[in-house]
Amino acid sequence: MPDETEPEDTHPVAELVSTLKRERDAVRRRHMDGASGIEVTRRLSDLVDRLVVSMFNLAVERVPGAVAEPSICLVAAGGYGRRRLAPFSDIDMTFIVAHEDDPVLDGIAREMFFLITDVLTEGVGLRIGYAYRPLGEIEDLDIASQTALLDARLVCGDRALFYRFREELLRSIQPAVFAWTKIHEREEALHESGDSLYYLEPNVKMGAGGLRDLHTAEWLAKVTMGVGLQDPWGRLRIGGYISEEEFQSVTAGRDYLLRLRNGLHWMTDEALDIVLRDRQAEIAAQLGFAGDGKRTPVDQMMEEYYRHAASIRRISRKAAAKCMKQSLRLDTGFVIKAGQVTPTDVTLLEREPSAALRVLYHTQCYDFPLSPEVEVMISDFASGAEGALDDIESRRIFLQILRHPHRVYATLKRMADLEVLPRVIPAYQALLRLLPTEAVHQFTVGEHSLRVVEALEQSRAESETTGSIFRQAWNHVNSPEVLMLAALLHDVGKIRRSEHHAEVGAEIARSVAFQLGLEEESIQHLAFLVKNHDLLADFTRLRQPDQPGATAEITEVTKTPERLAMLFLLACADVRTMGNDTGVHVQIENLVQLYRTITATPPGESDQTESEGIQEGVRALEESLSVRHLPETAVRSFIAAMPAGYLLNTDVDRIAAHIMAVDRLENEPVVDFREDRRRLWTVMTVIALDAPGLLSKIAGVLFAHDVNVHSARVFTREGERPIALDELVVEAHNKPLTFDVQVAVERDLRRVLAGEVSAADVMAEYGRRLDSCTPVRSVRLHNDLSESFTVVEIEMPDEKGLVCRLATALTSFGWDIHNARITTRAGTARIVFYVTDVSRRKIETDTLDPLMMLTEGMSAAE
Repeated sequence: MPDETEPEDTHPVAELVSTLKRERDAVRRRHMDGASGIEVTRRLSDLVDRLVVSMFNLAVERVPGAVAEPSICLVAAGGYGRRRLAPFSDIDMTFIVAHEDDPVLDGIAREMFFLITDVLTEGVGLRIGYAYRPLGEIEDLDIASQTALLDARLVCGDRALFYRFREELLRSIQPAVFAWTKIHEREEALHESGDSLYYLEPNVKMGAGGLRDLHTAEWLAKVTMGVGLQDPWGRLRIGGYISEEEFQSVTAGRDYLLRLRNGLHWMTDEALDIVLRDRQAEIAAQLGFAGDGKRTPVDQMMEEYYRHAASIRRISRKAAAKCMKQSLRLDTGFVIKAGQVTPTDVTLLEREPSAALRVLYHTQCYDFPLSPEVEVMISDFASGAEGALDDIESRRIFLQILRHPHRVYATLKRMADLEVLPRVIPAYQALLRLLPTEAVHQFTVGEHSLRVVEALEQSRAESETTGSIFRQAWNHVNSPEVLMLAALLHDVGKIRRSEHHAEVGAEIARSVAFQLGLEEESIQHLAFLVKNHDLLADFTRLRQPDQPGATAEITEVTKTPERLAMLFLLACADVRTMGNDTGVHVQIENLVQLYRTITATPPGESDQTESEGIQEGVRALEESLSVRHLPETAVRSFIAAMPAGYLLNTDVDRIAAHIMAVDRLENEPVVDFREDRRRLWTVMTVIALDAPGLLSKIAGVLFAHDVNVHSARVFTREGERPIALDELVVEAHNKPLTFDVQVAVERDLRRVLAGEVSAADVMAEYGRRLDSCTPVRSVRLHNDLSESFTVVEIEMPDEKGLVCRLATALTSFGWDIHNARITTRAGTARIVFYVTDVSRRKIETDTLDPLMMLTEGMSAAE
């Protein structure tokens, strides 16, 4: 580039800037004199055109080797391309070059960039939008770029190249996809902004009834009638899409909005498109509104605005709807006709099998319904096809389907129904027809796996909620296609019933992933997820995640935050498919608590770091409690006595309430009820002087009132007068406890704890009795799952009063219960108790026959 200090370089720029300022002032005076909005925007567009032509000629002169008519053109895009340039709107320009990496063409574009920056940006303060497009890249443009170039207008350069560019653009646009996208973009934008015509401070460009409504109808007209269309509204009128009266209404409304927008820009010397209330009097006067005695100038201006906006909105929607009724090309061999995907070439799949997946991917992206003809066409092809759809294109599209953020389940379900899915994953054919061995399932193994995909999508939707634990987990997922594929294949190992299905499934999944062309890291992730998909659920059933060090084995297995997040999401989705009762929600809540506990201390941190983290959490709790005006000694003694798991996993407000309850506790217990945040169950807290069998007494009273227990945490504050804090998750008929039930439970529990009656007496009062002892299927005692407790794992048929009977039996052995977890599925209950002996030591299990002990203990408890 020549030295910028040379006179011949600086003089043209200064002259161009001077001309631009002078002529913009002249256009501004035209506006103030009452020129129409269309006239002003055209004058501004034409002014920029003249300057750009001068700069283009200057740039060609400055670049060595440039011919008089180089193979480059500069096109106006967006509002500038429509000749609707407002005073301070962005000036969008695109350089089109015939050949990429041509030093002469690159030099012209670079020189133009500097000149445009010097004249338009530095000289006047206008914002410029640039794009540089080799002709060969036009076919790969995204819809946003296609939209801007739909309004492209040649300003200077190679005219033949411009026509070639427009032809390439026309070929690259899929009318159905483009039209659907623009319609939904507009609907979503209006939904986010409130979708009302009648804002007191309307946005004349983006608001309902604003210029963007006109643009959307124009873009749809162009893709259905021809990209080069310069007068879309005129063509809509000629084609009968709108009437002559509607055409005139649109023309008048557009002019009014443009004039209003021009006034806002000139008034503020910036791209202001919102009619701010504190500027409405000024803009009304500028536009010539004087009032009529009954209405102020502002009233007149805004009434006129609302009238035009309502008309524009109605007519634009009508025009867009009629455009959408046309036969719109979707892809090779398919069009959208009468709102459905319809084939134009019924033999396409025989030549191009991947087209079946491609059209299904389009329906996933844009929610297009398939016509019966297309469904029959795909189904006939899939049922008659031999072998798998294993070509490169089919594999690529299938992974796109799994990777897409929406409608993965719906697409996979449709693929299964049309028999396409087994052609992509041959092993899936057997899964679709495979009966499960667990009674909890309602579907075949293959259908259950599809429902897990659906539940994953549900958690992804929930992840959009700020603060959601699922948001935290999904933020770690870099390969959603791997997670969706893991959901689809997590039970694939059940094909071979005689082997451990998770181990077998991991090997089958590895083979499927290799066939689909996944990279080695993704293959490893997939095999890991399938092999360990029950890990977290098993952990929450048996273990207490809030005990220090309890989750170390999970962090050791998962290794990375992404694997842990995917395993958590998969586990929650798997549980969700088991129903919608309280037990399922409690299991998910346990998984959430586990994930929160693990992610609180990063994997690989030392025990010292974990201890420091607990101390920091306790200090933060003390600070939070300090502002609640509680007795300082009561706070300190309570925190010192309670375990870290309680302190770090209980809401601060609840802890404050518990401290006050303990502080005033004499001989009367404190009973507290609260609903969980989703109102699915009740958390019942009992604070009382510690005594053997407390949990069994509580469970007996709850059984008397037909209340189910799903989990129980028992905390004990040591001291001269040990105090127990029992926290139970309960519900009645899959609903939180009503106020009447809460009152009755509290009344009867106080009677039992005061020794006035026994729990059995209360049961008798309500006509409730424990049925004959149900055979216990299995009992296992574990001393290796907890540092402080023996874990009693029991499996038996589910029945009313089970917690009461089991807690009573364990208490009869002289054991103290510190924690209980109950999981029920398909009539089977799995109950886990954390126990110690009366000396707070683990139970010596070497000489015990736990099944015999428990059976005898339950019989004695009846």
